Amino acid sequence: MIYADCLAGNHKLIALFAHTSDGMETTVVRWCEICGSVVVDLDCDGRIHPGKLMKMRSPEIAKIKDSRAPGDPKPSRSTDSHQ
Repeated sequence: MIYADCLAGNHKLIALFAHTSDGMETTVVRWCEICGSVVVDLDCDGRIHPGKLMKMRSPEIAKIKDSRAPGDPKPSRSTDSHQ
């Protein structure tokens, strides 16, 4: 499954933007490079408060679950041009 980790909540997040307002709290926009989801966190005192400013939002394509059973191989493409 392409987004299996993302569907399980294990996103590969990259910080796109950070802004420190008062020297202690930092607003951080994070983007998942796998599924394209975005979240705005509040970082304070070395701790991340996930989704404090904006909960995770995902594009519709990232919400589609694969209908194959776990462990099923991906369907193979036929290279036969007569089909």
